[in-house]
Amino acid sequence: MGFITMFATPITMSMAQQVLPQYKSIIGGFINGFSWGIVAIAMSIIGYIAQATSIVPVLTIIAAIPALCSVLVKYLFAQKN
Repeated sequence: MGFITMFATPITMSMAQQVLPQYKSIIGGFINGFSWGIVAIAMSIIGYIAQATSIVPVLTIIAAIPALCSVLVKYLFAQKN
């Protein structure tokens, strides 16, 4: 989960720094801290669900999330006419 979430951090940080170039260090720290916080919360919840049920379905769903989100990436930088 940490690898999947942190995989998008450089792209998110670059986009945020382009939006507010005068606050690059503040935005970098905020995005980094926010990413680590989301990973910690998500791993706690997913770990609880995996212990309460079975780990195989939980891992299957976690593996499918990047595949589903990769379809949406093509719309991220789409130009509207």
